[in-house]
Amino acid sequence: MAQAWMPRIARMLRGSLLFSRVTVVCVVVSLLSSVLAVWKFPASAVVIVSRQTSKAAALPSQPKAAAVPAPRVLLIGDSVMDQQGGHAAFVLRQEGIDARTDALWGSSLLTRDQYDFGKSKPGGGWLKRAADQIAAFDPDVVAVYLNHNYWPPYPRDAAGKVIDGNGSDALWTPSGQAMLRTQVDALIRILRSHGARVFFVKPIPAGKIGNPDPNAWNPIWHGYRPVLNAMHIPVIDSSKVLTGPNGLRSETGASCTGAQERIRPFDDLHLTRLGSGFAGTALASYVASVVGRGLNGNDAPGDHTAALVPTPDGHGYWLVGCDGSVYHFGNAAHLPGARSAIVHHRGVAAAAATPDGQGLWLVAADGTIVAVGHATRITFRVRPATAVTGVFATADGKGIVATTEAGVVNTAGTGRSYGGLAGRHLNGKILDIEPTRDGRGYWLVGVDGGVFSFGNARFHGSMGGVRLNGRIVAMAATPDNRGYWQVGADGGVFAFGDAKYLGNARWNPGYPYYLFTPRPGPVIDVVAAPGAAPGYWIVGDTGRVINRGAAVGHAGDNGLALFSQ
Repeated sequence: MAQAWMPRIARMLRGSLLFSRVTVVCVVVSLLSSVLAVWKFPASAVVIVSRQTSKAAALPSQPKAAAVPAPRVLLIGDSVMDQQGGHAAFVLRQEGIDARTDALWGSSLLTRDQYDFGKSKPGGGWLKRAADQIAAFDPDVVAVYLNHNYWPPYPRDAAGKVIDGNGSDALWTPSGQAMLRTQVDALIRILRSHGARVFFVKPIPAGKIGNPDPNAWNPIWHGYRPVLNAMHIPVIDSSKVLTGPNGLRSETGASCTGAQERIRPFDDLHLTRLGSGFAGTALASYVASVVGRGLNGNDAPGDHTAALVPTPDGHGYWLVGCDGSVYHFGNAAHLPGARSAIVHHRGVAAAAATPDGQGLWLVAADGTIVAVGHATRITFRVRPATAVTGVFATADGKGIVATTEAGVVNTAGTGRSYGGLAGRHLNGKILDIEPTRDGRGYWLVGVDGGVFSFGNARFHGSMGGVRLNGRIVAMAATPDNRGYWQVGADGGVFAFGDAKYLGNARWNPGYPYYLFTPRPGPVIDVVAAPGAAPGYWIVGDTGRVINRGAAVGHAGDNGLALFSQ
């Protein structure tokens, strides 16, 4: 528990960077000192995926080749590494790379327990932490981002004088720069001690700095550079996606839909979830290339989640990003993403799996269908005139049926229409289409909770006409088709027919947990678990997955939400 709460407590301390006011520094140091005294400088709460090797004995007549260990990647640093590194590690693990992030908000190489009286102290701070990680994890690659923080009690130079000055100004002094050179040299030697390849990550652009070169405005980076050059340490620039044409800081970036969204909180060096995804993708791409891998058509999570698609047996699922990324959980096959095919098509709106679980159709809002894995290439017979909002696959695995926000039903391949709402006056948009188990009928559900049944689908009631706290976003049918569940954007679940209420997904973590946890985005879908036992998954647009009843959980309570907002 201590390891999980340390970085979350530190996240509250906005303004903890190099450019903070002295009053904030005092408050932060006081709180951190209390926490460190109890928890002994704990690790960041990031999921670690361990390497696995087969224990099965090989037949003497057919020797089994030794399993190749997964490349091991360690991403260490401060709050900015916690953000972009957490996103990068996730997508690297999806590609079979054993990646972990060890990041502490407000940390640096410059504390008194790591440097004092002009000398490094390897028994403290990041120097000791790095040595412990190298000994325990033995990474092949290490990437470092420690570019912003300097806290009291300040270290002393060789003459015993405190290197304080005026906050960051002290680091520009000869004694400050000497300290930086000494510390980064010591850290690199520790990280290289077992043969790891070491990289440093360039600082992301600051808010009100008019020079795009961090060597001019960041004294820590300025102190690192001579040592990085002398020791031939490559530099990863994950900040290009966060900058404008002039090389300065950007405040917004294009999301999967093409709309501009913030990539940074207002007046803050840190990143939003979207910005963390952008920087994390750049970092992960570089690291993956170093170990001879790629990202397989995926981005690091950061953009909106579009769909959850279960495997045929329900023991796994894919989470599909609006940008075309495909993430696998449980026994779901490792399928490639399709970002390049989705871009400029207003993002993925819905997805469906082939019956054998070896392929997916990703359907963009504009009606573009992208097949991945074993899914066959198909197109809609009539191009949708309005945005696609829901889709399901036919039982033979050769077609799909989709609805648009206007309730127009479109088909591709062997998909068959049993009617739709073309030309009808609606109280709001149609947001989902749910098939009966034999595929000979379906329900359409509107934003007001209204349900429309076609083919052999039967009406069992709805939230239409009922005053709601928020909109209805999706529905899922029970195994016998005699009932269904509706879910609202706030996670509320409503049961009809023989459907049993199995629980909701409303976010209410309680005090003080909610202070340290990124609030997940709105719910986008409810998906019934395959099989005869009732159950469902509820998924939010940040990838949060809640499993109820017979639905098997894999991604945890926060899914792809990670640790940035």
